[in-house]
Parts: sequence; C-alpha cells; structure tokens
Amino acid sequence: MIFRLKATSGPSTGQAYALNAELTELGSSESMDITLAGLEASHARISRSGAGLVIEPVGDSPVFVNGEPVSQAHALQSGDEIRLGSLHLMLQAPGLKPERVLHTVKTKPSRAWLWPVTGVLLVGAAALVWLGWQHPELIAEWPWWPLPWPSAPVEALP
Repeated sequence: MIFRLKATSGPSTGQAYALNAELTELGSSESMDITLAGLEASHARISRSGAGLVIEPVGDSPVFVNGEPVSQAHALQSGDEIRLGSLHLMLQAPGLKPERVLHTVKTKPSRAWLWPVTGVLLVGAAALVWLGWQHPELIAEWPWWPLPWPSAPVEALP
C-alpha cells in the first residue's frame, strides 16, 4: 500500500510526499528523504511495521501525533495528524478513510413538504376570505363555520 504525507500548514500546504517502501527520514537537511524547512536537520523517521507505519522522533525533536507528544516509536493510521515542530502533516493511504471520518451521520428529516403545504393553506384561507366578502350569504349557511359572518358587503358597512 502506498502511503503519503500531505502538508496541511506552512509554506508546503497542499503538497503531498510519497513515503519510501521501508524507511523515510524527515528533516531540513538535503540528505533527508523528505526535506522540510523549519525542522531540525534530522527530525523524525517513518518506517514500515507489518501492514502499517511507525513514526519515531530523532533525538529530542518535537513530534506529535493527533496532538499527543511522541517520545518513542508510535504506530500510525490513515488520517493521523502529525506535527513536526510547527509543521502539520496528514498521513494518507489512498482508498482508506480514517476511522474518525467513517462514523454515520444522522440525517435530518426532510421538510420539503412544509412550504408547499403552507402555501396551499394560505391560498385556501385567502380564497375563503374573498368568498366571504363577496358572497356572505354562502358562508353564513355553512353549518361548520364557527364564526358569525357579516351579512352586508364591506362597501355597505360604515
């Protein structure tokens, strides 16, 4: 499986670095496999361990994985955030999603029906009001109409 490191901060943001088959050394020295400005000459090593990867700091170099300090060899997973000094990198394995991204998202119930129903009800209410003002005798005859309706048209009222 091909692993990559993708820079998520600093001058290299967005750039991806392929990790070598067995061992990848990171630092600011030109002799490193991945050269990044702002690191110590030899800052960290990433090596294969079975089907996964392991990162270990070189010397006292500050290395963090998902915000936790690393002082010895630490297993990595796809999606891990690696901080070397002030640089942030994301470990990527093509085709694999990090476990924290795979959780099921609860969808909200659709309320697409709400506006059309509201519109129909408002149009219906407006039609009843218009009918009542134009033909009050019709509304007054309805047995289920709960309110008294004026018997005279609006123009006739003082």
